[in-house]
Amino acid sequence: MLPSHSDWEQHVTSEHNLSPGDAHNGLLILEEAHMVLQIPNPTRLDTFVSMIKKSSMNDAEKSSGSGCSQDPEAANETSKLST
Repeated sequence: MLPSHSDWEQHVTSEHNLSPGDAHNGLLILEEAHMVLQIPNPTRLDTFVSMIKKSSMNDAEKSSGSGCSQDPEAANETSKLST
């Protein structure tokens, strides 16, 4: 951990051969990631994960035909998502 933003930027430019602009952008990304990770209940993340799971299940059902042969474990996951 470095004591200041300028120390961090100096470190990555000298040790990792990044441009000052890339060092600054990297710092912004790290700060944003830190803020996101501090959220106790990331509802948007949960929403995105649910959307991806539902989409994957719908794609699997379409590719298998009628969807009647759905894996019981996947059906259990579907019921968890809808609650």
